[in-house]
Amino acid sequence: MGSYTVLAGLGLSIPLREPLTIDQVIGFMATQPLQFAPGSRFAYSNFGMLMLGRIVAKVSGRPYEEAVRGLVLERMGIQRMRLGGSLPSQRALGEVDYYADTVLPALYPGVGDEVPGPDGGYYFEVIEGAGAWIASPVDLVRFADGVDGRRGTALLQRDLLSAIAARPAYGSEESHYGLGWVIDRSLGVVTWLHDGGLDGTRALLLRSEAAGGVSVAMVFNATPGSEEALGDLLDRVVLTVLSVRQWPAGDTYEEYLPERAPRISGVVNAASWYDAIAAGGLVTIDGMNLGGDGEVQVLFDGVPAPLLYVGRNQINARVPAVLRGGRTVRVEVVRAGLRAAKTVALAGSAPGLFTASGNGRGLLVGENEDGRRNGEGTPAARGSVVTVWGTGVSGDTGLEVRMEGRAVPLVRAAAGVEGLVRLEVRIPQDAGVGRVFVRLREGDPMSRDGVWLWVR
Repeated sequence: MGSYTVLAGLGLSIPLREPLTIDQVIGFMATQPLQFAPGSRFAYSNFGMLMLGRIVAKVSGRPYEEAVRGLVLERMGIQRMRLGGSLPSQRALGEVDYYADTVLPALYPGVGDEVPGPDGGYYFEVIEGAGAWIASPVDLVRFADGVDGRRGTALLQRDLLSAIAARPAYGSEESHYGLGWVIDRSLGVVTWLHDGGLDGTRALLLRSEAAGGVSVAMVFNATPGSEEALGDLLDRVVLTVLSVRQWPAGDTYEEYLPERAPRISGVVNAASWYDAIAAGGLVTIDGMNLGGDGEVQVLFDGVPAPLLYVGRNQINARVPAVLRGGRTVRVEVVRAGLRAAKTVALAGSAPGLFTASGNGRGLLVGENEDGRRNGEGTPAARGSVVTVWGTGVSGDTGLEVRMEGRAVPLVRAAAGVEGLVRLEVRIPQDAGVGRVFVRLREGDPMSRDGVWLWVR
């Protein structure tokens, strides 16, 4: 989890090796005493938000990110928000770079002992609901507008909105914390807001009753030289916005992302979700309005691509094997007479390994020698054979699997479904235990880092 929760400042220590899992963090915190009686006062808790994310996953029966996107965000017309990655190689399509002066201990192997804070000093797979979401200002405003139905159907029912606004006994006259929102009355009008930040990023979202309803979102991709100066700037911007009494009529949301036209955000390796793709490999096309009404066709330089899955905002396809790598190609999605296009680089080889998260991060999709799925509770034994799956390679020969930075025996490699390769790998007897990081190599190209198998 890194320095995100500074346990040392609380006189605490976690007797576990970083990076931690969510279950490890929850298990540790469950051993700590309460600092005050629940309901007697308020103290913001990142751990509380983490627990809330686990509750969402448990109640919905779906992974946390999938549940939030399906049950909340898509109902508001928000299609691109997602959980962010920890390393620069794990940045999402269209995500910015982050800038900060801080240097933190690296939580991943192979990136050095220390890294800039935004580039591997935090472990976002554990932060999850406590601050790992990435979003554009426009989608944040969509969220704020959709809470009570200012635009479209309200996400929350009236009794829950009232519970958020109700001041608890320990709240002040000017403000209180109401179920995830700071409710502020200091400006003479009720304003709901929340802010936050990590090394390399700051964000503010507010919704006010001023001028019949105003929502404001501001995001920054750098840590300010002066927190006080940034605070003054945000205050001036907010006061200026809230002083406007009449706004222009009209809805410009659709100028940002048209409702019906397909739009391609990116074309990535279906396994790694990295922008390195190869002829014959499986790819994910991410965007908006890609599927739905009408027949869908994907073309690479005019050559039709076999489609494996077509959803509203995602298509999985195989790059035509007849294409030649080492150049750029034009990718087109054609749906119901509407067309979107994007030019991307096509490599001769772009290895990628499939992960359980489906987004190229974390635990690999692996099958142990006993047939069980690899996981923290079912690690593979040293010396045993484990099976993983990849894509983006030119064949099933000339491949190398690396664990902890060294080549390991590849028992068998075989092409499976078109574009998919099955890899049976023997774990060395002297391999480490716990998380063992794995990469796939073909010639010089190598799959992205930060993915692992569990080994005992």
